[in-house]
Amino acid sequence: MPGIRVDVKNRRTPAGWAVGNCPHCGQVEAIQIDDVTQVTSIYWIPVYRRPLGQECCCDFCRRPVDPAEVAKPVIDRPLWSPPEGLPQLVEKMGGESGLAAPPTTDRRLRSLLDAVESEASLMRVDLGPGATWGAVLGAPVGLLLSLLAFEVGLAVKGIDRFGTGMFGLMTGGVVGLVASSVAYFRRARNKLARQRLATACENYGLDRARLADLATEFNSEVVRRAAATCRDEQR
Repeated sequence: MPGIRVDVKNRRTPAGWAVGNCPHCGQVEAIQIDDVTQVTSIYWIPVYRRPLGQECCCDFCRRPVDPAEVAKPVIDRPLWSPPEGLPQLVEKMGGESGLAAPPTTDRRLRSLLDAVESEASLMRVDLGPGATWGAVLGAPVGLLLSLLAFEVGLAVKGIDRFGTGMFGLMTGGVVGLVASSVAYFRRARNKLARQRLATACENYGLDRARLADLATEFNSEVVRRAAATCRDEQR
């Protein structure tokens, strides 16, 4: 008798905005506050929810921030958005008005690039769609090539036409599955990096040329390509 499928995952729900010191960026940043709930599901149907508290992360680099570094009060998410600027967030939290926006230092930009590099390298990708299409397309190609090889006398000796066709069918399917999965994973990582950098550039008005220059210091081709794409899209 097959076992019961039980999944336990943490779900994050946006709770509000605050300001705090990001140790990665080295300056005061807008902080995202999320409510975290542990959800237990049986066959994808939620059966139990357990609140785990709140988590804080820097909106700029998206890395965790110690709640002790976050100022109060927290305002609701709809009341502010990053393009409005940090001074507006401080004012809406009841702080001093007319503050100047903090400068964007190289340390801050490197923090963003480093976070994107880590996120892209550790991301989990559902390879199902890519693997399926690779196998579906690779199998008939392998079958056709194996039959052509049989007709011209290049097939493995001792295997008849049917056996050669089946061997080509399976080999083509496996090769297509692996090749398509690798390509699908690379596209997903590149897409993630581009979206993360593009969002940061739009929300915070970053110097895209400087961002691309700093990205050349990184070993990750994904980060370098994403930063160069953001720079070129501005031209």
